[in-house]
Amino acid sequence: MAVPVEVQYPLFLKIVTFDRNFQARVGQEVAVGILYQSEYRKSFNVRNTLIDIINNFPLHNIDGIPIRYVSIDMSVETDLRAAIEREKINLMYVAPLRAADIAAITEASREKHVLTLTGVPDYADAGISVSIDVRGDKPLIVINLPEAKAEGADFDAQLLKLAKVIQ
Repeated sequence: MAVPVEVQYPLFLKIVTFDRNFQARVGQEVAVGILYQSEYRKSFNVRNTLIDIINNFPLHNIDGIPIRYVSIDMSVETDLRAAIEREKINLMYVAPLRAADIAAITEASREKHVLTLTGVPDYADAGISVSIDVRGDKPLIVINLPEAKAEGADFDAQLLKLAKVIQ
């Protein structure tokens, strides 16, 4: 990951507000799934860091809608679609994963209209909708526009002007 989780998290909170379908997507609650692998130390550490940041972050809602976070351990969970349905996930943060099928993750996210976010820049090329990279010494928002649209997002042109857009 090119950008620390401490920088990613507030950026993601802001980015999702540029999705014109955000309120319709989430309804009364923003349910964020944190996809990680407990057996892969880097993934597990990113998840733990993110949980710490979330717990200590002053903002616990997006546009007045409360946020709920759920960890989804890909080392244990065998059916991502079932986890998304069970937990009513509408946003999903993808931590670094080892030997994971990103295409299977994006297939489930498109089917369930779950916007995917990650701090792993290469995952945007693999189909994750929004990632954070770095340009110079500043964070760079990367949006895989076809994937974002397939997941039901409609990002404002204002955000797209600031981002690196993958067509």
